Amino acid sequence: MSDPGKVTVALNALINPANAGGSESSALSILTSFRDAGPPDIEMLVTALKRYAGRMAAIRGDTSKVIAWPWPEFTPVGSEPKSAWAKALRARLGEGALGRLFDDLSRRRNERDFLEAMPDQAEIDARLDKFGVDVVHFTYPVKWPTRRPFIFEPHDIQQHHFPEFFPPDVLAWRKKTYTDGIRNAAFVVCGTWWTKQDIMRCYGVGADKVAVIPRSSAMGRAEVSEAEAARLAAEAGLDRPFMFYPAMTFPHKNHLRLFEAMARLRDEQGKRLELVCTGRAYAPFHPELEAAVERLGLRGQVRFLGVVSDALLAVCYRRARFVVFPSLLEGHSQSLLEALWHGRAIVAARQSSIPETVGGAGLMFDGERVDEMARALARAWSDDGLIAELEARAPAASDHCRWDRAILALTACYKSAAGRPLGPAEQAALERALSAERPED
Repeated sequence: MSDPGKVTVALNALINPANAGGSESSALSILTSFRDAGPPDIEMLVTALKRYAGRMAAIRGDTSKVIAWPWPEFTPVGSEPKSAWAKALRARLGEGALGRLFDDLSRRRNERDFLEAMPDQAEIDARLDKFGVDVVHFTYPVKWPTRRPFIFEPHDIQQHHFPEFFPPDVLAWRKKTYTDGIRNAAFVVCGTWWTKQDIMRCYGVGADKVAVIPRSSAMGRAEVSEAEAARLAAEAGLDRPFMFYPAMTFPHKNHLRLFEAMARLRDEQGKRLELVCTGRAYAPFHPELEAAVERLGLRGQVRFLGVVSDALLAVCYRRARFVVFPSLLEGHSQSLLEALWHGRAIVAARQSSIPETVGGAGLMFDGERVDEMARALARAWSDDGLIAELEARAPAASDHCRWDRAILALTACYKSAAGRPLGPAEQAALERALSAERPED
C-alpha cells in the first residue's frame, strides 16, 4: 500500500535506457531529477519493460520502485495482411480507392487482434493497485488504458505539420493516441509556449489543460577528464574544427538542406566546413542522407557517428566549433538543452519552438532557405567574436529550464491530478505553467 501522505506517480518509461533519443532523454531526466531532488510527498515509481527492469532499477536506485511490465508496448499497428491470399488480393487492388479501403479494413483487423493479445484496463490497473499508484505520467506519446488520472506529454504534434513524413499506419495510430491522450489527460505537459499554442489550436483544448514546464536534459553531462577527452576525441577523429548536429535522422531534422548549404559554401566560396552527426539512424530515411552525401561530394566533410556514449557525447559538445540545428519542428529539443548546458553557441532554424528554447545563444536562419542557412554557417564558422558572444548568453537561456522549477511545477500537476491540496509555491508554479501566454520572466 502507498503512504497516504504521498502521491505515488508511475512514470511510464517502457524504453531502452541506452538509446539516444529525445523521448528517452526526457523520461530519464524526469526520473533522475526526482530521484535526486524530488519532494518527500511524491513517490516516483517507473514502469519498465522486463528486459530493461534491471537497468531502470540501477538508474532509479531502488529495485522496489520499478514496476516490471510483463506486456509489450502499445505501438502503431500496420495494415499489411497476414494471410497469403489476402496479400495476393491486396497486390491486385493497387493504390486506388479499393486498395485504400482494403488497407483501412486490414488495419482495423490487425488492431483488434493486437489489442486482444494486450492487457485490458482492468489487468493494468490491478498491477498498478499493487504499487498504490495514484497518477500515471506518460512521458512520451504512447499510452495504455487506465482509470487513474494521467499526465500526457506529446513533446510535439509533428503529424499536423508534416503528415507526409509518416506512413498511413503511423498517422492513423497517432491520430487516435494523441486525441485520446490530450483530450482525456488531467494535464498535458510540454516544454515551450509555442508547443502549448500548437496543441491548443490543433486539439481545441483550453490553456488550463496544457502546462508548460521547461526543463533541461540530464543527459550528455558525463564528467570526462582531459586525458580521457583527448583519447575519445582522437578515436572519433575530432581533431579538426567541426560543427556538431546531435539528432536522429528523421526527415524533419532537415539534414538534407544542411548538406546542400555545405556544398554551396564549398563550391561558391571555397569554404570547406566539416560536420559531425550523432544519433540513431532512422532506417526509412537514412539511406537518402547517405546518398545525398555521395551526390554532393561531402564524404570527407560529413560523418555519422551514430549512437555514442555519454562521455563521447559530452566531448562532441565541448570540442565543436558550434552546434548546428536546422530542424523544421521541435517541441522542446533535448539536444538544444544539452548544448545550452554545455555553454555552446547554436546556429539554428527559427522554426517552431527553437528560438524560444535557445534565446540569445542562437544565430537563427530560415530552415527552408538553403541560402540563409549557408550565410549563417559561414558567419559562425569564421567569426570568433560572434561565437564568444553567443556562448556568453547560453547560461541565461539554460537558466529558464532549471530543474528546481520544473520539479515544483510537475509536483503541482501530480498533486492536482490526484486531488491533493497544493502549497502556495506549488499553486503559483501551476498557475504560471497554465498561463495562456508566456509569462514575463
